[in-house]
Amino acid sequence: MNIKKRLFIFFLINISCLFTAILLVKFRSFVAGTALEIITHCQTHSLFGIYCPLCGGTRALGSLMAGDILSAIKYNVGLVLAIPCFIYYDIKAFVAILKNKDKVLRINKIVLISLGSVFILNFIIKNVFLLFFNVDFMI
Repeated sequence: MNIKKRLFIFFLINISCLFTAILLVKFRSFVAGTALEIITHCQTHSLFGIYCPLCGGTRALGSLMAGDILSAIKYNVGLVLAIPCFIYYDIKAFVAILKNKDKVLRINKIVLISLGSVFILNFIIKNVFLLFFNVDFMI
């Protein structure tokens, strides 16, 4: 595949991801206070009364888009840490495409394990505070 086609696909994927993130945040604020909010609410929290590892991700993304980093960390620290990693690997993939390398992206296993650990720790800490101390970080 030639470089122009690879760059087109690269930019198409990036624009799609950005557009999806914006739509997700706008849809969440659009359905707030309506019957649709029940559908968009986390089903793990609705069924079991605990947060899933990704709970608060949409709120964190919305807070980041508004420039409120502390609120984003409160909602989901894993997402806040994942975004710089995605940006780093996105730039790395772009450079690999420009250099016409066959393998565009090699993600370090340590980075994946670290991010996964952050999401799991976030899950455990939020649920311990919710279940034992009645502290809800999502309010």
